[in-house]
Amino acid sequence: MKKELNILPGGVVDELDVIVATQLSQRTLRRLRQKGTLHYSKIGKRIFYPVADIERLMNGTL
Repeated sequence: MKKELNILPGGVVDELDVIVATQLSQRTLRRLRQKGTLHYSKIGKRIFYPVADIERLMNGTL
């Protein structure tokens, strides 16, 4: 069951929300980051993704 994204100020989504919404593993997201497919920001130990990238990922257009 997929859920809606919890969009934070600045138009970003927390990695844990992405995992729940997309049902992708943390390892898959890491691979997409390493390939340069997904843009991200890291603050402390938390990783944030631009909501536009995640919406494209969910729509299959990434």
